[in-house]
Amino acid sequence: MPVIGTIGPKENFYEIAEYLYKNFGPIVKLDGLLARANMVILYDPDLYEQIFRAEEVNPLRPGFATVVYFREEMKKSTFDGVYGLTTAQGSKWRDFRTKVNPALLKPKLVKLYTPGLDDIARDMVAR
Repeated sequence: MPVIGTIGPKENFYEIAEYLYKNFGPIVKLDGLLARANMVILYDPDLYEQIFRAEEVNPLRPGFATVVYFREEMKKSTFDGVYGLTTAQGSKWRDFRTKVNPALLKPKLVKLYTPGLDDIARDMVAR
């Protein structure tokens, strides 16, 4: 990606994302932008599926370091040994996913919580 400054003034993340897609295609790599780790942005859902299906049985998907730190350091006595899909990694993630998959992904159960999630998503977009 070009050096910062060549993107031009953009008002929000959507405009930046749209610019990146239009100018660089469905896969964009940002090298250590603003002292952060390298990032790859995918604009094609099929690419996400391909990546997730190629992962090992116990995937490592970092991304919620602040939540993990809070649970393991700040509130260890409260959350000791309790993990979720967003905080567990490796075999702990696999164990949790195996237990919740039947309840989370049954079409009849998904129909129960989809309207609520849709309301929340629409509210966020409206803001």
